Amino acid sequence: MKKVLKYNYLIILMLLFAMTSCSNSSGGGVPAASEPPKEDTPVEEKKKDFTISNLQFDSLTFTMQANTSAPNGTTVAASANNNAETATVYDGKLTWNMQRSFHDAVMGGKDYTITFSAEGYNDTTGKISYLPKLRYELSCDEVELIFTGAGRDYQMPEINIKNYENSDVTVNWWFVIDNEKCNVDTFKTYVDEEESTSNDTSSSSGSEKTAYLYYEVYPKSIANTKEGNPLYDSGRVTYRCKKESMVLFVRPEYKGGFYEAKTYDKDPAEDSNAEEAGGLIFYTWQKSATGNDWEDTEEHGRFYKLQESDVGKYLRVQMIQFLEKNETGCEMLTSDPTDKILNGIKSASIYQDNIFNVGDNFTPSGISGTATTIFGSTVTLNSDFKYEVIKGDYSSMLSSRYVDIRITHEDYQPYETKVYALVKHKLSNEEIPLLSTETDKISDGHVDFASINYDLEFSKDNQQTWTEMPAQEFTANAGDIFYVRKKATGTPNTVSYIRESNPESITVQDNNIGKIVAGGSILDNLKYTSLKLSKSTKNGVITITPILSHRQDDFFEYGIDYEIDQTLISDSMWEGKGIYKNSNNCLVIEKDNQLKGDTYQINCVVEVYVEGENETTGEIEKSVTLYLSAQLSLRIE
Repeated sequence: MKKVLKYNYLIILMLLFAMTSCSNSSGGGVPAASEPPKEDTPVEEKKKDFTISNLQFDSLTFTMQANTSAPNGTTVAASANNNAETATVYDGKLTWNMQRSFHDAVMGGKDYTITFSAEGYNDTTGKISYLPKLRYELSCDEVELIFTGAGRDYQMPEINIKNYENSDVTVNWWFVIDNEKCNVDTFKTYVDEEESTSNDTSSSSGSEKTAYLYYEVYPKSIANTKEGNPLYDSGRVTYRCKKESMVLFVRPEYKGGFYEAKTYDKDPAEDSNAEEAGGLIFYTWQKSATGNDWEDTEEHGRFYKLQESDVGKYLRVQMIQFLEKNETGCEMLTSDPTDKILNGIKSASIYQDNIFNVGDNFTPSGISGTATTIFGSTVTLNSDFKYEVIKGDYSSMLSSRYVDIRITHEDYQPYETKVYALVKHKLSNEEIPLLSTETDKISDGHVDFASINYDLEFSKDNQQTWTEMPAQEFTANAGDIFYVRKKATGTPNTVSYIRESNPESITVQDNNIGKIVAGGSILDNLKYTSLKLSKSTKNGVITITPILSHRQDDFFEYGIDYEIDQTLISDSMWEGKGIYKNSNNCLVIEKDNQLKGDTYQINCVVEVYVEGENETTGEIEKSVTLYLSAQLSLRIE
């Protein structure tokens, strides 16, 4: 008769265990259930760190590049100002197209913090300097008529910068007459000289006098103003000098943050042949809170630069022209009032406080944030501001996305921007796992889930940490509360991201607590071992995991094999079809396999055995103690 040495040794251990159990229970109490092996308790996967270095941002192409320690193929999101873009690591480098995120919603000449995030990694941050091409408006047209006599009270135009603070930009001006630079006093004298001036105000003629005002603009942080500086810009205003012409109509016209007193020989709204007129003119700008009662301001030039204190009020201009020929003043003219002056938003950073469940319709309620006005002040977007979805279908949102929004207010010009709508998973009642009530198959003082859903996360410490769903039984008491939630999918701050669901609680009841008391030997416990199969899918790959209760890993070996329609997967018919058993004894069915569209019977067979040396032959032999099997029906999509 064969004798297996290792098995004899185990029998001795079992007897010692039984004696100890009897001794511990001599007081009449029930022997304590042994704790399951440590691997029965899931361990939270710790997120890794990654670095971002050599961060560079091109303000003209709106691309950002960086080196990273994250492995090739990792998707990394760069987010700031309520927007994000993703890039994939290739050869240790990342390149993002950041136009949407960083062009319309931020001010140039500033440093911005970027947050970098990737699935399975801790977030990290970096800084960029944002120096885009300047966007600006002149307070006048590029071609201007200027009349004899107007030189003495000439007012230089101004530039209204759209995407920088004025203090962050250098603006230089210079006049050119007859191809030579000159100062403003020489220009004024040149304008008021009558010789070679033309009476024709409707078109340019070779006999008219012409002067030019050149300008250049560039960020102060750029030292080189021209050569090699892609942010440098320049232009000019052309002045066509004309003889004085009597003004019979005046009206304020808005351009580039200014109102200009435009003067005509007729009302251009009634007569399309009206022409600009002018000469030596004195202006007085007036302001009214109602449009009826007017007060003089201290502004007496042709241009009126708007101030934030003007918002909600009305402007008009009065003027008197003095003719050079007789040095007498004409009748005072008063313009019609302007429309109510509105503030404007230069940039905005808005957030959607609401989080939407998958399938919800987007609603603009819950939007908040701040805005920078055209005057440079910061305003909190309170309930007086209204939000409207301006394009796109945002019903039944399936993942997070950006929504086009128009912001309106009775004292502000409409402003269009985007807001990030965050979508989260929704955990239905049917998806909440149930604790098993088969207490005669669970160890004393333990609980077990009747089914496992690996799309969920599990917490048994009041949501302090979240782990994989426990595949095996674990200790618990009646009244304990556990939590489950759906895992997040995608990369945070991107259009494909879906945040984890709200947690749902599971309370342990008396009928969930296991009743199996540890027996007098390991063999007694082994007979309670059961097998079940769990199926999970990730990125199209199906994984079938065997779950054994009451394992005795210190004493027994486990051989696990699979059959598909009664054929072992080790047979040649499965080779090259993306089906195999991995190192964890799980059956893996890859997404590119050739079995799609059919239903198969998957059978798992577990053989529990000990190994020992045959005393006669010296060969290693198995002594099988237990066979287990479980089957599931699987349709491969």
